[in-house]
Amino acid sequence: MQQKVTQRTFDLQKELAIRLQVEKDLFKSQEKYRELTENTNDIVLSYDPQGIVTYIGPQVTNYGYKPEEVISHPIIDFVDTRDVKRVIRDLQKTISTGNEFPTEFRLKSKTKKIIWFEEMGKIQRDRNGHIRMISSILRDITKRKQAEKKLKKSLTEKEILLKEVYHRVKNNLQVVSSLLSLQASSIKNKKFKTMFQESQDRVSSMALIHQKLYQSKDLDKVDFSGYVRSLVKHLFNTYGSDPGKVDLKIQVENVALSLDLAIPCGLIVNEIISNALKYAFPPEYKKKGFISVSLRYHSESVLKLVIQDNGIGLPENFDIQKSKTLGLRLIHILTKNQLHGNLKVDTEHGTRYTIQFNIT
Repeated sequence: MQQKVTQRTFDLQKELAIRLQVEKDLFKSQEKYRELTENTNDIVLSYDPQGIVTYIGPQVTNYGYKPEEVISHPIIDFVDTRDVKRVIRDLQKTISTGNEFPTEFRLKSKTKKIIWFEEMGKIQRDRNGHIRMISSILRDITKRKQAEKKLKKSLTEKEILLKEVYHRVKNNLQVVSSLLSLQASSIKNKKFKTMFQESQDRVSSMALIHQKLYQSKDLDKVDFSGYVRSLVKHLFNTYGSDPGKVDLKIQVENVALSLDLAIPCGLIVNEIISNALKYAFPPEYKKKGFISVSLRYHSESVLKLVIQDNGIGLPENFDIQKSKTLGLRLIHILTKNQLHGNLKVDTEHGTRYTIQFNIT
């Protein structure tokens, strides 16, 4: 009997020792948590499923509130009205997915000063999966937001300036084009008049690129599909081509080219199309003519430009590298030196130019 009492006393002492150790460990854990929450610049926050604040760190006093002014109040009461809907939406999304949620909001400040917080929240659930509380950390991101706003303003100003530059370059090129046209009108020599007309077309093709850039949302890229259609339409009008005699086919993928590629590529299209309109379909040509322009991705980083017509073609044994014609020499030079691409000319059925170049 005495042995049983002794054993029971030992068991009780052991159980008491365990409880004391657990309480001691819990106290240490709570102390560490308190030190952590009180010594950090971030605000530790918790609230129940109804959004009622159950705890908030003392750092909230840095923003004009006392902890007792926040605890037992809906967290949404302290969110600026401009951000309430977004915060509620982010919280609802978190509850439905169970994932951690980041959200940003402006504090409903007691002063006129705007304070931005980033909240990183996590849902705590009980054994049955029900939401017990939401634990969050609030971080002051006011300086970051101010820097973002300043950067955005700077970028907007630069975009406006760049658009103005494109606009002025386009206007200046159009002035040059008009001067060339005015000069050509006073020239009687047909050969010289044609030279001025060709120069005017080249200047116009560059002006059109800057016009497209001015109209573009992406100021360093040109929508080449829209550009080609506008350029070819301009050339058809310039050379008075009969739509009933020559059909035009344009198959250009949605390709955006940088200014460095768009200008030489546009000049190449200008030279080839204008040559075809001027020489491929003479009055004695009786067949139905066509000119086609195709620009497609040959691979992920390589574009393939094909321009062809079914006209009378180029002379036998034609070599574009030995051509004395300025326009054809330009096609070769621009392909090689500006696009760093490869050019192939096929004269078997009309004329076919195939150009491949890298866009990276």
